[in-house]
This record gives sequence, structure tokens and C-alpha cells, in this order.
Amino acid sequence: MIQAMQVSDLFEVACLEQACFASCWSEEQFRYELEENPFSHLYVMRLEGKIVGYIVYWITFETAQLCKIAVAAAHRRQGIAQSLMNLLLDASMRAQCEFITLEVRVSNHAAIALYERFGFERVGTRKAYYQDNGEDAYVYACSIGGITQ
Repeated sequence: MIQAMQVSDLFEVACLEQACFASCWSEEQFRYELEENPFSHLYVMRLEGKIVGYIVYWITFETAQLCKIAVAAAHRRQGIAQSLMNLLLDASMRAQCEFITLEVRVSNHAAIALYERFGFERVGTRKAYYQDNGEDAYVYACSIGGITQ
């Protein structure tokens, strides 16, 4: 079940973040997004009461930006990321966004495959984007009219 993230979810989300990413947001960064950033939207996916995935995105004017999406390793390949992406796409359409953008590690082949299945195309590269190891990030974008669900 997908639900809006609550303050009471922050510790569990931060733990999942640390398990999924080498370069990760702190609990305080999630709190800022939840409580102070007016453009930010945060949701969690729960199974049997446990958070197994989450998504963070911004909607600003005509653009949506995927900031974070994660699924616990034990729950991958079960359609959770697809459900979270569908939430982003639906919200972007309702907000009349023209584009959705994101950055992804060049080595994250599973995420790249997911984004490309949804119709995202690589539009650029950010050199040395990730602070933990200097890895590049691909920039992906999708026009709302070009989305495949």
C-alpha cells in the first residue's frame, strides 16, 4: 500500500536509504523535504506494516524531478518500483507537467532499465556527480506525452 510519508516514517526510511545507496540522504534531509520543501512529495510503500520502498519527487512549474526511489533488496522485482513510478507519472500528469527529469548512476543498470521501460531517454551526463566515488550520472528526461506505463 502506498501512503504519504509521515514524520514517524523517517527513521525507517533513512535506514532503507542507507541499505540501498552508497551516497545517501540523512534522516534530517528527508525531514526537510517532508516539512519544509513546498515542492517536495514523499511516499512510502508498505507491505505487512513495513516500509519496503519510497519515492521522493519535486513538482516545480512544468517539470517534475525524481529525487529518490528505493526498494528494499528482498522486495525487488515485485513491481514496487513500477508502482512508485506510476504514482510519480500520475501526479505529474495531474499537475500538468511537461517533463520529468532524473539523474542516475551510470553503473545502476537496473534503474536505467526501469526508466527506459517508462520511456525516459538519456539527455546528458553530469561528470563526477556522486560525491562518494566521483561516478558520473546520466541525466534522463521524458515528456509526459511520451510516457509508457
